[in-house]
Amino acid sequence: MGKTCGGGYGDAHCIPGCSPPGQQCQDVRHSWSCSWPPSHLADCMRAQLQTSDGARPIAQAVRHNEIVIDTRSIEAHLPRVVSGFFFVQDASKARLARSNFIAAYGLEPGQVPLVKMDFSAAGGEADPAFTLVA
Repeated sequence: MGKTCGGGYGDAHCIPGCSPPGQQCQDVRHSWSCSWPPSHLADCMRAQLQTSDGARPIAQAVRHNEIVIDTRSIEAHLPRVVSGFFFVQDASKARLARSNFIAAYGLEPGQVPLVKMDFSAAGGEADPAFTLVA
């Protein structure tokens, strides 16, 4: 939501993109213009699935969300912290990123899944929200 910290990463009181403790979504009891801490990821995802844009049913609503990640923790533990790659509509960028990642770390393609996400299909086995592509 445009929240930045001087100097980049910030600290416990200023996390780029995030509300400080006491002002996070679970504290203010709503799920917009606030942030969820990592310990409330399940609450965040539930709120996302329950969001409607007012013009369409929840399953068809246009939703937007962001996840802020401190990349220092990822870089220090590559490649094992990456479980796979996903895409929503066009797989081309995800395929390229996955291919480059596999080459950079000498991995086998089967170690790094490529998954299609379709939350409008979240209904059952015939039309799952997550489909393994590669």
